[in-house]
Amino acid sequence: MYTKKQLNQIRKMGSELKRLKQEYLELAEVAQSYIMTDCVFSSKAEEPYNKRPMTIRGIVDTEGYIKARAELQIKGDEIVHCETVLQAAEQWMDTVDDITTRAVFKLRFLKNKSWQQIAFKIGSYDESTPRKMVDRYLEKN
Repeated sequence: MYTKKQLNQIRKMGSELKRLKQEYLELAEVAQSYIMTDCVFSSKAEEPYNKRPMTIRGIVDTEGYIKARAELQIKGDEIVHCETVLQAAEQWMDTVDDITTRAVFKLRFLKNKSWQQIAFKIGSYDESTPRKMVDRYLEKN
């Protein structure tokens, strides 16, 4: 069971998750920038000496790379935490018996829709209708 305060935190977590994923991608680019790739020619040590291209890779700045990978790991852990909390909330919402009330919970707290948008989706033109549905459900349970 969630309180209204907890549900509002979950509502904000969706946008937080998008931001974290964007930061993760940016950090991954930074970490990748420390890895350089080059192509060289090589041959066997003995005859016949046939030049063949060979790709080599290496880390340019070890300290910078290690720091970037550590930040990437932390950001990844934050993403996993947000996803876990959102999944738990969705599982709880799936236990709501009334299909309309369940839809209101998901639209508001997982999809971040306004009360007015939700009202239109459930066939009402008064934004207080879905709000009251949530309040009643939370009071009752």
